Amino acid sequence: MNDRTEIYKGEELLNCVKRSLPGCTFEEKLPDYVPPVILHTGALKWLSVAVELLAEIGSSAECHRLHVHYADDRDRSDCRLVISMETSVSANRRPLAVDHTWADRMGQAEHELIAHSVALKYFFEQDALYCNFEFPVFGRNATKLRHRNSILLVEDDNFVRNSTREILEGEGYRVLTAERAESGLDQFSRASKEVGLVITDLTMPGPDGFTLAKAIRLQDKRVPILFISGFGAVVPEDPAMQTYFLAKPYSARLLMAAIGRCFRGYHELNLLHAFEQEPHVPTVWL
Repeated sequence: MNDRTEIYKGEELLNCVKRSLPGCTFEEKLPDYVPPVILHTGALKWLSVAVELLAEIGSSAECHRLHVHYADDRDRSDCRLVISMETSVSANRRPLAVDHTWADRMGQAEHELIAHSVALKYFFEQDALYCNFEFPVFGRNATKLRHRNSILLVEDDNFVRNSTREILEGEGYRVLTAERAESGLDQFSRASKEVGLVITDLTMPGPDGFTLAKAIRLQDKRVPILFISGFGAVVPEDPAMQTYFLAKPYSARLLMAAIGRCFRGYHELNLLHAFEQEPHVPTVWL
């Protein structure tokens, strides 16, 4: 087996699944950002083979549901990206599941995926087929990022602060809130190892958002900072400095898109640092 490793964009894994199911429609539930994964050479080929075999059991006319999430096992040191697929199984195709030829082919695909560091789990329940593909996330800081799943929100307007907090909590984040820059800095100092993103208003009574950002940078040079403002101000985004901007008023969709940019920039910045420590790992941006 060729044990050469490559880095693939997370989006390419989703595209690989979709290309293996031509003519199908999809319902998707994706996180803000799908990070790169590190795989052995040839993993995408066997991913396609496995999906095609699973599609033989399902009905090509049905809508396939794709759900992407993270798996953090406290007993393991790695963080895994999980692509879950659900599809309906028509009555006339169910016997394929016990067909020896199909089972042998699936067994080979499963064996090859495991050899390429990808776990495959699938099972039947009533009239549906469920399967999970688990991929190791690239980067030494990947697990640490997922554990830093709190967002610090600093906003003096009660309505904006409460509505934004509700949106973020609805997306599964733990939210720390503050009305002023001083209390926001105090919150960050006490929970810096948990905070993966800072969202701060630009204009507040007392020190403004820029002052808060400078103080936070003295403690953490990489945590993404998202500035929000409703006074017509526009702050140029600078991924290298991990600073981003969102104008008020904003919808839940625009807020989550901005957060996606923040996490994307964070991952890409950490990839650069990871390459400095692991320069032998080639990159494949497909």
